[in-house]
Amino acid sequence: MSSAAVATIARHIFKCPCKNVWTVESNPQTVSAKLWYELNNNRQVCPACSRYMVRGTLVRGTFNAEKVCNAKCMGATSGVCECNCAGSNHGAGH
Repeated sequence: MSSAAVATIARHIFKCPCKNVWTVESNPQTVSAKLWYELNNNRQVCPACSRYMVRGTLVRGTFNAEKVCNAKCMGATSGVCECNCAGSNHGAGH
C-alpha cells in the first residue's frame, strides 16, 4: 500500500487602500523562495492601482462541523476561518 503526498495550498488575501481585494494561492512546497518571501512580507503590487507593498494575510482555517461554509466565507477579506471548510474556501471568491 502506498501513500500519496497531499499538497498543501496556502492562500493569502491582499487588501489595497484603493479597496481592491485579491487572493494569491501557492504551494509552499513548490513555490519559489522569492515568491514565498514576497507573499509573507507584504510585497505584492495591486493589480488595480499598481501600489507596491500591499498588506496581505495568510488564511488560517479551523474546522468547525457546526458552521456551514457559505458566501460570507468565500467573500471574506480577513485571514481567519472557522467553518466546515477549514479555510479551503476562505476568500476564494476574489
